[in-house]
Amino acid sequence: MNYAEKLREARTEIIELDPDCMISEISLVSKFLTGLGPDYDIFLTSFHQKHSLLPERDEKNEITKAAVTFDEAIQAAEREEQNMKGREDNKTALLAISQNTQKIKGCEHCHKPYHTKDECWRLHPGLGRKHHEEKYRERKRKRSDSHSKENKKPKGNELTEENEIEPLVGLSYSISDSIEAIHLMAADIDINLTATFFLDSGCSHHSGCRKEDFTELRSYAGRPLRGFAGARAIPEAIGTMKLSCLVDNKNVDLYLHNTLYVPEGGVNLISMSKLRAKGAKMGFDNDDITITIKGTKFKASLLHGLYAFDI
Repeated sequence: MNYAEKLREARTEIIELDPDCMISEISLVSKFLTGLGPDYDIFLTSFHQKHSLLPERDEKNEITKAAVTFDEAIQAAEREEQNMKGREDNKTALLAISQNTQKIKGCEHCHKPYHTKDECWRLHPGLGRKHHEEKYRERKRKRSDSHSKENKKPKGNELTEENEIEPLVGLSYSISDSIEAIHLMAADIDINLTATFFLDSGCSHHSGCRKEDFTELRSYAGRPLRGFAGARAIPEAIGTMKLSCLVDNKNVDLYLHNTLYVPEGGVNLISMSKLRAKGAKMGFDNDDITITIKGTKFKASLLHGLYAFDI
């Protein structure tokens, strides 16, 4: 972005010298792309395959495909920059997890990891009972809080109806924290994250990573997502995502409008706050969460400490 801004300033200064010294959009885009450097070689190959510096015309000399603009080139380059930073951050996180795992010592009594001999439930059964009692009280408290909030909340719009799209320009959606936490959780667990849909209270917007799960997509004009350790990511598009959920042993389609398409996230997040804002009601049932939408009860089951939709 700093590089692009410098080019804009240079273009303005040249025009101020003489109005006839106009630098064309094509020249500006070309200068920007060639100046990105060798780190962007793969990106440039892909970019030129999808975009054209010159407009395409038919036999009647009418434009059939417009040339790429300077702003479009900047957005694509910034998205690639964030992808490179994300890949580097993931490598660092996985390396840290690997190093920490190697340092973990198991119990001297049962030889299982993540606890010491003094914390072993086999040697000290009372510790296990105390843990389960605390978990039970916590679930009971959450159910009580959930029912209390539901009774006070006014009825919202139906979720499966197309609602007015809130403005995206100038807003940032914090979903990257949730993505980072899920990836860290799954590092040592065999879970197909791209095919799992997590119910999450830490994200402010629905997001999906697989294009085939969307019934329609349109361009995203908002600002980057904010998240873990200041990391940013730019959604490729926004649209309607379809979940084929299991309800009473039958497949029921759930459509989530205004869902961000974030392929580099590698995970699907369903925002609890968005569901509630659209009129969905939620309640805890043992280790499950029931989401009631227009009389249909969808279920999210506990999966390694997180809640995932039954599909």
